[in-house]
Amino acid sequence: MAYFTNSQGYLFLCSDIPFEEKQKLDDYLQLLEESGVCKIIEESLEKHLEKGGRPSYNPYRLFAAILYAFSKHSGSLRRIEDSLKFDTRFMYLMEQKVPSYSTISRFCNNVVVARQKKVFSCIVEAIIKKGWKMSVANACWFAWDTIFANFLR
Repeated sequence: MAYFTNSQGYLFLCSDIPFEEKQKLDDYLQLLEESGVCKIIEESLEKHLEKGGRPSYNPYRLFAAILYAFSKHSGSLRRIEDSLKFDTRFMYLMEQKVPSYSTISRFCNNVVVARQKKVFSCIVEAIIKKGWKMSVANACWFAWDTIFANFLR
């Protein structure tokens, strides 16, 4: 089952994203799909089932957008929220849905930070399986360690 990859294109937003950038985003989503991170997200969400209210955001897409935001800028939750509102790359990743910074924070605390070592190891294994250089994996480790050290403060 496809968790991260796009199921449909968006006529309006896709025209604003250059083809090369859209291809990079699709490759990124494919890497997340192949990494097995979806299983970790599923496990963590089983414990936090919604008991009502409005429908939740796609947790796989939310994870992809958060991870992408951490790689592009400081990782401030309000800045991530602004990126989801105004940056077409983030709109593409989230399928035009815009969660609030508090939703992003809850998701980060309950899913990402709580299982960061498992998530990171799955992503690095997928990078290595793809045949990317070890320097990419080392750079990911440095970025991952720096980002979450700052996030946990």
